[in-house]
Amino acid sequence: MGDLRELGGKVSLDVTDWKTGIAELNRATRVIESGFRAAAAGMDDWAKSADGLEKRIESLTKEMELQEKKVGLLRKEYERIAEEKGKDSRAAQELLIKLNKENEVLGKHQVELAKTKTKLEEMGKESKDAGRGAGELADKEDQARTATGRLKDALDGLKAKLGTLGNDFRNLGDKVLKGLVVGIAGIVAAVAGLTVGIGKLLSKTIQPASDLSETVSKIGIVFGDQSDKVLKFGENASESLGMSANAALAAAGVYGNLFRSMGMTERASADMSIGLVQLAGDLASFNNMNPEEVLDKLRAGLTGEAEPLKSLGVNINEALIKERALELGLWNGKDALDASAKAQAAYSLIMEQTSLAQGDFARTSGGLANQQRILAAKLENLKAKIGQALLPLITKIVTKFQEWLSNPKIQKGIDDLIEGFRTIADTIGRVMEKLLSGDIAGALSEIFPKETVKQIIEFGKALKEVIVNVIIPFVKKHAEGIKAAIVGPSETIPVQGGRPVLGTWQNVFFCEFDGPRASRRIDVTGVW
Repeated sequence: MGDLRELGGKVSLDVTDWKTGIAELNRATRVIESGFRAAAAGMDDWAKSADGLEKRIESLTKEMELQEKKVGLLRKEYERIAEEKGKDSRAAQELLIKLNKENEVLGKHQVELAKTKTKLEEMGKESKDAGRGAGELADKEDQARTATGRLKDALDGLKAKLGTLGNDFRNLGDKVLKGLVVGIAGIVAAVAGLTVGIGKLLSKTIQPASDLSETVSKIGIVFGDQSDKVLKFGENASESLGMSANAALAAAGVYGNLFRSMGMTERASADMSIGLVQLAGDLASFNNMNPEEVLDKLRAGLTGEAEPLKSLGVNINEALIKERALELGLWNGKDALDASAKAQAAYSLIMEQTSLAQGDFARTSGGLANQQRILAAKLENLKAKIGQALLPLITKIVTKFQEWLSNPKIQKGIDDLIEGFRTIADTIGRVMEKLLSGDIAGALSEIFPKETVKQIIEFGKALKEVIVNVIIPFVKKHAEGIKAAIVGPSETIPVQGGRPVLGTWQNVFFCEFDGPRASRRIDVTGVW
């Protein structure tokens, strides 16, 4: 991040070649962004730390400086072209679209910078409040420690009176609950462990392998004799595009299926599909976008939707498509333009208008963003390979499990288990109904034998008697002592210059819980 302060001065604009200037600014912006990401990678969550927010502010400030230069350069070129060729000329319109897009990017930077600064200020305020609260909490902990010791002495008498009650409760628990709790806990732990283990195995390895197998099968059907070429392209996609084999092949399959439905040959469909997936990787790198989002925008453009392509710097319309179809010999200029000719003409225009972005992934593959994409793609490929090794075994297990489930004895066992759950549900329903009507004894009778219910009722009566006749009178009689134990008999106050050192919301009070009395003696001890 130390280089961020220097980048603004390194970009020199060649005004005689505005495209070179734009390319330099884009490169410098990517260097700044990758520098910030490298610094942020060493933090758990940069947005939750002051250091991370400061680095983001520094990064955004430099990016805005470069973005302002880019906007100025585009505006100057647009004004020149508009004056020479007219504002309605194709060249002027294309420059205006780019200028509006860069202004939008600049606006987003400004909004993010303002939000980041506000969050940093709020974080500083919260840190001060937390420091003050920590000091107050430490004081309360000292008071609670002293009060706990005094309260223990006051409750010793109560402990002896509750001894018999505790023994009765333990005996009841041993008879009724011990076996049930241990058994249920063991079953739940075993089932949970098995479920989590199988779920992780399937989701992380088997599913990617199954998806890749389905995609490869689709490639063979769609591209026929050209499928080997497409599969080889998918094998190298992690290094050349930052896409997993499955992602690249799935995208090619979608494009190929679209082209084949338009009547194109297997060769043309394969070549155009590979070209579009490669272009999607370059555009994603060039515009810092998600590759899947770029793939969707390109597919929409091939079917006649021009609006999604504008965010990729592509501006096509019906007139341009017809003009290009005529140039390529795909249309006679008279009859209706069919879907195949329209798609091929749109493909040609898209490739022509994205020439600056083509090859961007290879040019910037050493940067942090693309290195992260390559790593993620390779990890996805690794999971698929592991899954392919496990897939035969899992298939056998699933087949055997299905055979096991089809066994009449197993089916009967499952039915019996379901019936058991139904019985439990019915019992719970009857218990809740009696509880809501106030029939506690009746509710307990649905669960426990009569003798156990009798013991529980007697235990409840004994507990009520202890609370009413022992605990409540004790608390009333010793209320002053309990409060005094909680508050504590003394307080330590720092003194400086003959005056107590107190916080903004602190003060000193004398609390009299057993009184009032005619006189009280307060001892003050100073420690130097």
